[in-house]
Amino acid sequence: MHSEHSSNLLTQGPCESCGSSDAKSVYSDGHTYCYKCRRMTQPDGSAFPKINFDKGYVVPYRGISRATFKHYGFQFYSSVDDVDELIALEERYDADHSTLRNLTGIGKKFLPFHKVNGSHRILGGADLWQPNSARYVTVAEGAMDGLSLAEAFDCKYPVVWYMSATAPIDEAAIKYLDSFPTIVFCPDTDKPGQEQLEKLITQFHPTKVKVMDVRPYPDANALLQALGREELQKRFWSAQRYNPDYLYNSGEEFARALSDEKVGQVYDTPFPTLNSITRGLATGHTYLLKGMEGIGKTELLRALAYHMMAQHKQKVGIIFLEESTKRTLQGFATYMLGVPTHFPDAPVSSEDVLTAIKLLNEPEGLLNIYRIRDLSDPLVILKHVEYLVKIQGCKFIFLDPVQQLVSLADNSDETKVLDQLATNLAKLIIDTDACLVMTSHVNDDGRTRSSRMLSKAASIVIDLERDITAADPVLRNTTQLMVVKNRPFSITGPGGHLFFDLSNFQLSEVAPPTKDAVSGVPF
Repeated sequence: MHSEHSSNLLTQGPCESCGSSDAKSVYSDGHTYCYKCRRMTQPDGSAFPKINFDKGYVVPYRGISRATFKHYGFQFYSSVDDVDELIALEERYDADHSTLRNLTGIGKKFLPFHKVNGSHRILGGADLWQPNSARYVTVAEGAMDGLSLAEAFDCKYPVVWYMSATAPIDEAAIKYLDSFPTIVFCPDTDKPGQEQLEKLITQFHPTKVKVMDVRPYPDANALLQALGREELQKRFWSAQRYNPDYLYNSGEEFARALSDEKVGQVYDTPFPTLNSITRGLATGHTYLLKGMEGIGKTELLRALAYHMMAQHKQKVGIIFLEESTKRTLQGFATYMLGVPTHFPDAPVSSEDVLTAIKLLNEPEGLLNIYRIRDLSDPLVILKHVEYLVKIQGCKFIFLDPVQQLVSLADNSDETKVLDQLATNLAKLIIDTDACLVMTSHVNDDGRTRSSRMLSKAASIVIDLERDITAADPVLRNTTQLMVVKNRPFSITGPGGHLFFDLSNFQLSEVAPPTKDAVSGVPF
């Protein structure tokens, strides 16, 4: 269910349909309702069939019997023009509050109604059952699910409901539920339903709470219609003490966690020596590449991201804070075409670059370049990363460099902000089973600049070293990787040598150079 029908009265004025001077009410979501002629319009201005409120009906509907609807005071209404067509259902919450369900299938799920205001804070049906009047009280999400549970037990036991997964529940409702020895929740199985359940659970002592499981059906009413009241009764009596998704304390839960093949997947990189130590890039982990400025951290990120797309067909999110979108695209096209496409005299056209990028992006959406336009609040990056992972489906996030997030921030305490970022980013990556690879500048002593928490929060830390002033061009363009932390696989040490070829602007692994044959300078 949704709270889309919750709206506030804005004004009252004349009705063009009946001529009343003040009976037409206009609501905040755009719908109107005349209390004299009962003409109703939806937010888009379209007229809804006029409802005949003079006569209500009680009929079976969606697996719920006439007796249950009557017990809870629900009524069906027909249109004025066709008494055989039931177009609305008044769902009673208490004597003063109701919602009006649209049965036509056209327009909004709920219709404007003079009793709707305030319904979202009330437990439907609670006025029919005294506090502490039974051993159990069952709580559903939405009126139809509430009545489905009441149907299963012939309305003999307290069943109440809250309006939706987004509706707040007031203190009086919490106190009412807490009066019963046992509270059995029956939430919808979707994400909003489960999130609302977690909020409600915290209001009560955990020993009082049980939760029904109606899966694989989305809610109690769907289960009732599919399998009948006896199955709903079984689900009620099988309700378990509440364990949040993040608590594992039974053999069944341990087995489910261990059998989840989608969690903790490992993808190889294009660099064999690094793979031998880190196994590649593993989801659920944060990787930190650290080194002096200009050492080649961005190019290493680019090579890793390209490999995840080209070889593994994984969606990547690119947050490169020190280069333009055009340069980022040219960098990936360089790996596709084998020439540095950003050079003014590059032997490829702009059409060639675009064609290469489109090919890399197949299937559509593998490459997601994200631009953060406002860096005044660096912690907003958490929302951006969450969006890329949860909405765009990116398995890998590449962030370069993390210090850039705080360089333009209003907050002058860089250490505190970076500490918060490191901790919360690592947690987000674990919770979403994504993989974050980010770069960090270092101080002269080799420690991450401004925050030691960057290294502490990361699962794997790799140092990059390169002699940028070496006389020999091979040494000058060869970067040594040193794995200094490896929480998941425990192996540390040399991670290989990567040569940056200026002829094609690409990284590749090479044998460790030992001595410059020209200059005699040892590596």
